[in-house]
Amino acid sequence: MSALWNSSIGIYAITAVLAAPLILLAKKKWGKQEQGSGYHAHIILMSRYPKQGTTKTRLIGELGEQGAARVQNIMSDYMLDQLLVFQELNPCRWVEVKYHGGSQEDMDYWLGWRKKSKQFRMSWSEQDAGHLGQKMAGAFNKAFEKGAQRVVIIGSDIPGITPDLLTSAMSTLRNNGEMIIGPAKDGGYYLVGLNTKVYKHLRDDVGSLFEGMDWGTEKVFNQQKQVAESHGIKVEDLSTVNPSWILQDVDYPEDLGEFEKIGISVKQIKEPVLSIIIPVLNEANNIAETLSNVFKNCSYPKYTEIIVSDGGSTDDTAEKVEEFARTNTDIKIKLVKGIKGRGKQQNSGVKEASGDNFLFLHADTRLPPRFDQHILINLGIPGVAAGAFGFELDIFHDTSLDYNCSWFFKLQMRAISFGANIRAKYFELPYGDQALFMSRQKFDAVRGFSDFPLMEDYELVKKLQKEGHIKIVEDDCAITSARRWMKLGCLRTTGLSNILVILYNLGVHPNTLAKWYYGK
Repeated sequence: MSALWNSSIGIYAITAVLAAPLILLAKKKWGKQEQGSGYHAHIILMSRYPKQGTTKTRLIGELGEQGAARVQNIMSDYMLDQLLVFQELNPCRWVEVKYHGGSQEDMDYWLGWRKKSKQFRMSWSEQDAGHLGQKMAGAFNKAFEKGAQRVVIIGSDIPGITPDLLTSAMSTLRNNGEMIIGPAKDGGYYLVGLNTKVYKHLRDDVGSLFEGMDWGTEKVFNQQKQVAESHGIKVEDLSTVNPSWILQDVDYPEDLGEFEKIGISVKQIKEPVLSIIIPVLNEANNIAETLSNVFKNCSYPKYTEIIVSDGGSTDDTAEKVEEFARTNTDIKIKLVKGIKGRGKQQNSGVKEASGDNFLFLHADTRLPPRFDQHILINLGIPGVAAGAFGFELDIFHDTSLDYNCSWFFKLQMRAISFGANIRAKYFELPYGDQALFMSRQKFDAVRGFSDFPLMEDYELVKKLQKEGHIKIVEDDCAITSARRWMKLGCLRTTGLSNILVILYNLGVHPNTLAKWYYGK
């Protein structure tokens, strides 16, 4: 059914082309965030853009450049999630990300969707130059200049920070506390907060408060207290409120146990397993070729498994799968039988999957070479929640096929491919026959596929858009069979698919649409 939705010709394609510049303009505008004026409580997250080779360099020996950057990305996103919860519990709070590395465009892509989808009151700007103390001083000064009364700075690599901890720190400052510090286990600190009285006491410049420290050593916490007291500033220690709030940052391989508290293991970072889930129903003519395509184009068969989820085939689909599994043992292949319905079948496949990432593949779709490398690279891009491949049709790629197509039919198919790729790229709205992929965490976050007989992939993508960007692999396409268009005709297929999407967005339930479509 998803193949129907990819048909996009005529007005749809023209509209998409005309709308693309407006969409790009809107995306750029997301990054131009409000400055937080009027928000008395201001939290600043000091972070580094998760770029391979420059992020968490002390972890590269253990995790590799990609793995180290992935850890930074995951921890930063986790901290932003915690800050969103804090903001929901404590109205009128503003969050600012002070970043280092990466471009403004990178940051807009990484964080802009949160502003739109999560209603997050936040902004982001580049850190000041200099050592850590100078960076923090600049952040404090600018926040107070904007009218903040209480400002707290935290690091992005401290998984132990919680909304309760942040609430306690802000409460201390609100109740006339001058300076609050959260001590780290290594002798440094992970949180520092000031109120406006200190800012005025230091004559609008807090830079001297962070000078003379041996940054990066076990001396920093004690040195910071001594410097503050020399300025006549009373320091509050968060660990006196709760002894468990002496926290650990993640800088070295021995700190990775702290990272795993987020719910992601080091093994998942170093050796992520990909589960390919293929829903089938009477696909005896296609399934062996589909499995062969996966086998041929997979770069990491050791870290790949295939789950074929059968919805009650009456042909020899199951036998074809079992035969292929017996003769191709480099990739683990499992057959699952369940209730008919693509959404139900894919959810059943997930229940049997052991992978860290999921790829949902239709039986009449072929994957490009190195598809699993593409998945790892694209899921590692900051701000990406899921992805899919570009869309192409087999009549333009497989010369062995004899569809006996007219030139006019091929012209329509070209228009359909063009429209589908415009929709996927600029509206971030791919469909199931573009081979959707995502992490297990994101799949669980949106609670998987709904048990709809139609529109299950459309609905999943719409939910995923609230979790981040949907990245399209443009360099290599998934090749889908044109059999649906050959059987029903281009105009009928296009018209019906667009009508279904319109009715769904108007609120018609997919069960009702299925009755109209299937006639029962």
